[in-house]
Amino acid sequence: MTAANYDDCIDKVLEYEGGYQADPNDSGNWTGCIVGAGTNKGTNRGISACSYPGEDIKGMTEARAREIYRSDFWNPIQGDRLPAGVDLCTFDGSVNSGRYRGVAWLQRAVGVEDDGIVGPLTIEAANAADDHTTIDRMCDERMAFLRSLSTWDLYGKGWTARVEDVRAEAHHMVEEVEPPGEKVVTITIKVPPGVRVDVVQTS
Repeated sequence: MTAANYDDCIDKVLEYEGGYQADPNDSGNWTGCIVGAGTNKGTNRGISACSYPGEDIKGMTEARAREIYRSDFWNPIQGDRLPAGVDLCTFDGSVNSGRYRGVAWLQRAVGVEDDGIVGPLTIEAANAADDHTTIDRMCDERMAFLRSLSTWDLYGKGWTARVEDVRAEAHHMVEEVEPPGEKVVTITIKVPPGVRVDVVQTS
């Protein structure tokens, strides 16, 4: 759980989002958010004219895109306080399907109210849960949502590839922070006088 993980997470998001495109049939490319409304300024690095009409979309630099993603997505989900790997799932889900859904998938995975707002209870639950389980639950929820969309037949293959890559990368991030192996567990037991306690190790 480190702020430095933002760099790894944003690298993946920018890889998924790609470069500049100005398809006139894409409503997100128009400043009015409707095809033909306003100006077709396009989308670059995932930053669209619809969401950011005041930005220089075609001239969008990577540095500026990173600033926007940090302030408008990473900070609201409190990415610096989430476990590595879980932060990527929450971040990429928020970018791709909206902040509410990205956070709600996390909250459902760790068993707290899915209000779409990352507060103390969400942070506590996320850090107490098993990271691998959280990642799989989030990715499964995300896939179920995507399959429900009317455009699944058109974009489903690409969406599946993205989510499964997020899943794999997130699991890898967990392993980098907590390599698999034996764990030391400390248990404190109060034993009354005259009582013997035998400890048996099992695999």
